[in-house]
Order: sequence, then structure tokens, then C-alpha cells
Amino acid sequence: MPPSTSSDNIELKRLTGTSSFYNGFDQVFLINNSAQNFFNVAIKVGSNPPVKINGTGSLNAGTTWTTTVTTGTAVSLIQTPI
Repeated sequence: MPPSTSSDNIELKRLTGTSSFYNGFDQVFLINNSAQNFFNVAIKVGSNPPVKINGTGSLNAGTTWTTTVTTGTAVSLIQTPI
């Protein structure tokens, strides 16, 4: 698993290769390690524009959000008004 990245107590983790349950896909996790709720949380996948998670951008305290992307696709965590 590649190193994780974090921003304001939100951690981005990625399972890839044999660590991923999904053949040909990486599983991406956003983990809120804090006691506060975050808003306007988005991911940028490849060259696509950022998209708010859950459709609202909300990631509540202590929760995890996950998705899959094609193996090797760049993914960035963004927390700004979009």
C-alpha cells in the first residue's frame, strides 16, 4: 500500500495491487480521524474536475468514505469550496 496523505485530520489511504479486493481497481479511503465534521471535501481523479464526496462534501467525525478507481489513476484529496 502506498503512503497515505492527510489534510486537516482527513487521511487518504489507497489499497492497490494484491492489497485491493477489486481486480484492476485501487480502493481509495478518506478517513476522518478527528472529532469534528468536515464540509466541502472532494476528490480529484485523474484529470477530471474535483467532485464532492457523498454529493454534499460532508465527512462526519470518525467516519470513512470509500470508492474505487482504475489501478494507477492519480487521486487527490481536496477541501475547498467548489
